[in-house]
Amino acid sequence: MISRRVVFTLAALLTFAAAARAQQTTVSPGASLVTVNAGPGNQTDPHINGTLIAYTSSVTGVTQIRYFDLATRLDSGIPTTGTSYDFLSAVGGALIVFTRIDNGKQAIFAFDTATAGPAYELDPQPGSNRRGPAIGGRTVAWQDLGFTTDEVAVSEIVLYDMDIATTVRLTNDVAYDRNPSVSPDGSVVAWEKCLTSTSPCDIYQAVKGASGWTVTQVTNTDGAESSPDTNGTLVVYGGNRAGNATGADIYWTPVAGGTEQQLSMAGDERNPNVAGNLIVFESRNPTDPTPNWDIYAYDVSTKILYRLTNTPLFDETLNAVSVTGNEAHVAYSVLETDQNVYAQTFTLISAQYDFTGTGGFQSPIANAPAVNVVNAGRVIPIKWQLRDASGAYITDLDVVSGLLVQPVPCGTLATNFDNAVAAETSGSSGLRFDSANNQFVFNWVTSSTMAGSCRAFVLHLNDGSEYPAYFRLK
Repeated sequence: MISRRVVFTLAALLTFAAAARAQQTTVSPGASLVTVNAGPGNQTDPHINGTLIAYTSSVTGVTQIRYFDLATRLDSGIPTTGTSYDFLSAVGGALIVFTRIDNGKQAIFAFDTATAGPAYELDPQPGSNRRGPAIGGRTVAWQDLGFTTDEVAVSEIVLYDMDIATTVRLTNDVAYDRNPSVSPDGSVVAWEKCLTSTSPCDIYQAVKGASGWTVTQVTNTDGAESSPDTNGTLVVYGGNRAGNATGADIYWTPVAGGTEQQLSMAGDERNPNVAGNLIVFESRNPTDPTPNWDIYAYDVSTKILYRLTNTPLFDETLNAVSVTGNEAHVAYSVLETDQNVYAQTFTLISAQYDFTGTGGFQSPIANAPAVNVVNAGRVIPIKWQLRDASGAYITDLDVVSGLLVQPVPCGTLATNFDNAVAAETSGSSGLRFDSANNQFVFNWVTSSTMAGSCRAFVLHLNDGSEYPAYFRLK
């Protein structure tokens, strides 16, 4: 195996649609790297629940599902029939579900790792044509191509209740319904619906209620949405939409309905997976010296972005995530000499200060991605509030570790502030706390020579977080 260096940092400026704010944070919390399987052949497509990882292994013509426990470091395989081809697995609790091609049909099987099997077929049907199962609680969803006899089969989403051994056909139309995901409790299912096998897709969801499943459409855009996942509260997905200057991005929408949120970074982001409040995805920045796919994780509760890998010679893809308490496990596949599977475990960081929850920068300063237009040569009062974890206002000036300014291209929001310098102020009119309004105030002195340019004013706090506000000076 080729030696690999893993960098674990929070990186890149986040820009959100609607009411979401931009934030950049850089810390090094540390992570442990575990080699799941880097042996002969190809090991790929990992899925994780708790500490249990299921993945597909292909060695010397034998393709099977294997499983690895991060707690015990034991790796085992689900026995094949000798003629079967096993692939496309998912894991929920101690159960692994997977696709098996054997005896002239494609079927969904389940395997209990607690009892070490044997594997058994779910809802056996002669000549079935099923693939890509997902599992949450006691609900299994799969893509079923067996409802038509046309040369090009249209796929539908089918749900299987493991407690009562019955199926529900969730979709029944001429669209291609595919790539289902199931929330951990089994009550929410999300999938792609595409008018043709090659057309852009929208995201749909189904929620289980007392009278059955209710289907609703999550997205309806001219762009292409793909790879949905759900934690039961949010549906996350990738989106590639016209007019998005940064390329494909990660989006999420509340299951109960509400504003769609967007995570926008330089380059393309894809294949999001969610557990708890953590969204894990793959990102490729074409401006990097050696562009490649790396793994990132974003905490929607703290708005912290984690960069999990930084390996210019390798692509990390096919990520999976599980969160227990404040501990996260992320598995992924890496193309080295062949495909191998690795995992990282790390502790989620709790944000010390609440900036965005107080409204961010206060009037008259508008928060990113808005650009404030001001007169060069004037003093610009920058105001903001901070709260601690209990909701109390923070008044200590020492929490501010930097007030910085950096030139930025007009029309483009900066993605880092490595060249920022201290913001200028005059005399004793610099940083102070206004107790009457519970806010920090800093009088930024601009120069007339800044006219016709743009600047980022960056508030840096001692927990490592950074918050920019953007200005065009006239």
